[in-house]
Amino acid sequence: MTPESAEVVTSIAATLQACPDAALEIGAYTDAQGSESGNLKLSQDRADAVLLALKDKGTPLPALTALGYGEANPIADNDTEAGRRQNRRIAITVVPEEGDDAGLAEGDTEAADAPGPACAADLAAAEASGRIEFGIGTATLTPESGPVIDAIGAALRKCPDVPLEIGGYTDSIGSEAGNLRLSQQRADAVLAALRKADLPLPGVTARGYGESNPVADNSTSAGRAENRRIAFNLAGETGTGEDDGSE
Repeated sequence: MTPESAEVVTSIAATLQACPDAALEIGAYTDAQGSESGNLKLSQDRADAVLLALKDKGTPLPALTALGYGEANPIADNDTEAGRRQNRRIAITVVPEEGDDAGLAEGDTEAADAPGPACAADLAAAEASGRIEFGIGTATLTPESGPVIDAIGAALRKCPDVPLEIGGYTDSIGSEAGNLRLSQQRADAVLAALRKADLPLPGVTARGYGESNPVADNSTSAGRAENRRIAFNLAGETGTGEDDGSE
């Protein structure tokens, strides 16, 4: 794990302190480069590394497991560098209790109506459909962002009252105050684009974090591109998101 991952691990550990007995799985995935067996081993090693890092934070986590899936279940196109980067990921998911799948298959409306897990899955799929981008140094959404915004709006339409935060982040180029202001403007712009007359989204907020919480190295162009992002986080969850905007 890179040093930049430490802050994310700390945030996840703090969240898990509130539910130490929850049955959760750390799933690790790779892109399709390399051999299938090598990718499976690498993904398991990475899942184990995250589990170890979380345990080092002092959280007991008796029901937390780690499982590597290799190059299975891609969420983006492995033929592009951007797609491969999205496919190389760690996903922390709730393990269904025994009988949950059967109940849903038989029309268990109470389980199906639970907004949190369903919204998280739909949002993840919508975010993976493309990138949210802005004009250089502005909070103006590019036309290419339209399909992603539409996909996220469709996901939120299924649970319009879910508590959700739209977080805006920048790289470290420019002043700290300017980056904080720009990140807030961009988060506000995404919320405005999502908020339609028939989709008021009363539980959705927008917050700019500026250059804080980087997910990559700001000394490289590729790292700065990853740090310029919009992250959609359900209340009580942590995440970094993959959508970014050029500055």
